[in-house]
Amino acid sequence: IKKFVNTIGNLNRNIIALILIIFSFLSYLSIPALYKYESVQKQLTKKILNDFGINLALSNDISYHIFPTPNFAINDSLITFDNSNESNKFGEVKKVKIFLSLKNLFQQEKLEIKEIKLFKSNFIIDKTNYKDFVNYLKKKTKKKILIEDSKVFFKNFENSETISIATISNAKIHFDDTKKLKRFDSKG
Repeated sequence: IKKFVNTIGNLNRNIIALILIIFSFLSYLSIPALYKYESVQKQLTKKILNDFGINLALSNDISYHIFPTPNFAINDSLITFDNSNESNKFGEVKKVKIFLSLKNLFQQEKLEIKEIKLFKSNFIIDKTNYKDFVNYLKKKTKKKILIEDSKVFFKNFENSETISIATISNAKIHFDDTKKLKRFDSKG
């Protein structure tokens, strides 16, 4: 009987320890939900420009989710390649998910972005934007950008008339280590 009581006592201690570990980890993942979203918006915009080489004008419609990995979901954003000229937009994005690394969730300034996922985007490619996009692909940034359920509008430069529309069901912009260049892979 004493062995049985000791076994149950050890089992209870292990279950309580496991529950404490899970609760602590979930609490750690929830820390970014306490940030002031106005400052998060500015911080993420700067980090995306520095880490990914694109200017993503984020709206203030921001929410935080811990599953499947910690991420900020932001609705209605604009993409440009040049941070000085926002009128020369490359795209409009209905929803952006910015996935965070598990490191440094305590400090907002030290958040690390793993990848960006763009949903239901409308990209506009004309003569100027095409050059900007090709220059962007020449930059050696190693972070991934995923694109889902989006459209690309090819426009005439002189009169902004739409020449063609292409759909993207699933695309990825990533750095290919073997070829030492950035690639744009698309399905759709």
